[in-house]
Amino acid sequence: MVTPRLRLRPLTEDDVDVLMPIYTDPDVTRYYRVPIPDRDAVEQAVGRRLSLPVEPGMGSWVLERADEVVGLVHLWPSRELPGALPEAGWLLGRAHWGQGLATEAATAVIDHGLRRLGLPAVWALVHHDNKPSLAVDRRLGLLEVGEGQYHGAPHRVFVTPPTTGTGPTS
Repeated sequence: MVTPRLRLRPLTEDDVDVLMPIYTDPDVTRYYRVPIPDRDAVEQAVGRRLSLPVEPGMGSWVLERADEVVGLVHLWPSRELPGALPEAGWLLGRAHWGQGLATEAATAVIDHGLRRLGLPAVWALVHHDNKPSLAVDRRLGLLEVGEGQYHGAPHRVFVTPPTTGTGPTS
């Protein structure tokens, strides 16, 4: 997938080293249940992403901007929501915060799910205190439909609007 500023390419085992600065930054992963402090932990995180059973067209994508890896985005069956509902998520390196890249990448992957894969909806779980990601969900036009304990902490639950798909609203 390609957006105006990003190339989204499938995650591979070879991405461990380029993802090290993102995954091991405690500010980036502060809402993760378990810290990712070193290369071994990054390798395990990448391995978990690659081993998830997903339908064709789903998975994890590395975000590249001008040949620099800036983050990750995913679309996969939720391990937290009932019925393995399709869930989108993103992780962006701190140096790239505040530039609209998370919104751009999330828009691409959600549109991919709705339009190319024909999913009826895409969900997102965001930690209750993660204000930047909550703002991304709102810019995407996602609807907040509840809150609960997911990934071991309070999360807000968002879903794409029923008929309009997604797209930045501001």
